[in-house]
Amino acid sequence: MPRPVTADPGLTVSHAQRSRRVQALLALIGLPLWFAGWAIAASRFGLDVVFTARAAWLSAVPLLIAIIFVPLCLAGPRETRWQTFVVQWFLFSSLWIIAWEAPPVLYSSAFEDVAYTLDNLPRYIWWWGYFSSDLDYGERTPFFRLAELSWWVIVVPVVAGLIQLRRGRVPQALLLLGLCGALQFYNVCYYMAYGGIVENFDNVASDSILAPLLYWILNALWGVAGGIASALAFRLLFRRYVLRAGSGSDGTT
Repeated sequence: MPRPVTADPGLTVSHAQRSRRVQALLALIGLPLWFAGWAIAASRFGLDVVFTARAAWLSAVPLLIAIIFVPLCLAGPRETRWQTFVVQWFLFSSLWIIAWEAPPVLYSSAFEDVAYTLDNLPRYIWWWGYFSSDLDYGERTPFFRLAELSWWVIVVPVVAGLIQLRRGRVPQALLLLGLCGALQFYNVCYYMAYGGIVENFDNVASDSILAPLLYWILNALWGVAGGIASALAFRLLFRRYVLRAGSGSDGTT
């Protein structure tokens, strides 16, 4: 049985603050500048709009990986890094839904019949790369709307878990967040299984190798991140109860 270790609360807060600063820098400055650079290059050199949007996203994947996993890479005790990653992942993935999935659903008229032109590229490059690759997204099919609803449903227990954590109810929070990560992993697997079994992956554009690459890489990244967050949340919960059992506490708080 592993030796139970518990993270120092002050150290956890410090690690979380450093992680948030790095993530905010990469997400709020790095990503916008990256996509803006591709949009400017497309206008300057007359690049194909769809190619530009897809290439921008594929080349941004390392930046996205850094944003997601930076809490695990910064120096600190193992459990501190684990807990920070779990919390930051669910904050990031929930905010991502707002930026990525809400506009096409809530403001669908702004996405309908928009021509793929260089003039429109700066406004839509954030979505066009994947939307031109996954036709369920691009055409906003009924399945797309159902799939997006399932992601919004997960946000509810995520918020509940983060509230529990803020109130100091760590076991309850870890249990909720662990379940949410497992649901995220399941959602990705179900979505891709539907694409393969029901649609024979006809929902994935075949005009360029960039389309399937985007489809598989972005979906896999999201599923893996959710799965890791789930595993670490349950691991932290297990080690917490091992520690409490060893100290004779009933572990009810």
